[in-house]
Amino acid sequence: MTTTATVLSPATRDVVCGSFPMVERIAPRAGTMFYGRLFATAPEVLPQFRRDLSQPNFQPAAEHRFMQLALFIRSTAEHAGLSTSAGHDDTVARLAQRHVGYTTRVPHYAPLGRAFLWTLEQCLGAAFTPTMRQAWSDTYEVLVTSMVAPLPPSSR
Repeated sequence: MTTTATVLSPATRDVVCGSFPMVERIAPRAGTMFYGRLFATAPEVLPQFRRDLSQPNFQPAAEHRFMQLALFIRSTAEHAGLSTSAGHDDTVARLAQRHVGYTTRVPHYAPLGRAFLWTLEQCLGAAFTPTMRQAWSDTYEVLVTSMVAPLPPSSR
């Protein structure tokens, strides 16, 4: 089982959770920007995405998936270091297994994280401070580590 033990500081958790409402507000615009950036910078991940990211359904599906990612990052921040993180850890393990089915491999997570941070920066502007960037980045890394840790080497 994975764990999000004490990797994140309380300050990091507070920044991610406290800034989450700003991320929610940008979701309609951010989803399309995020996937546009991801596919432009890492076209090798495109086959992993279903047809629901094709036109005319691209915008609503992209917004939904962007928010799912943001919610998983926030949930990781909320549960990091808490003894009650078992439910979150189980959910992350199931998410990791689903991504194996999508043919996601460890190297695919880095461009996704970069596209996510780029999108936050573009949409939030000056409100996306260096502290906020670091907090979201650190929490994303904890999520990715939690997802790949339980996978067998053949799935990485």
